[in-house]
Amino acid sequence: MSQFVTDDAADAGPDVAGARTRVSDAVARLDELPRLATAEHVEVFESTQQVLADTLSAVDEA
Repeated sequence: MSQFVTDDAADAGPDVAGARTRVSDAVARLDELPRLATAEHVEVFESTQQVLADTLSAVDEA
């Protein structure tokens, strides 16, 4: 799923490159879903959403 994050972000500076890494890592967690029990999906979705929201807020503040 990390194919949605483009390489252009790495050229924009360390803050954006760090954000790119956090987003890629968070989205990669979604690849775990097929191996998890359905009841465990909520935790993965919530933690992924939190990382994405925190990263977006940090980029907006920069």
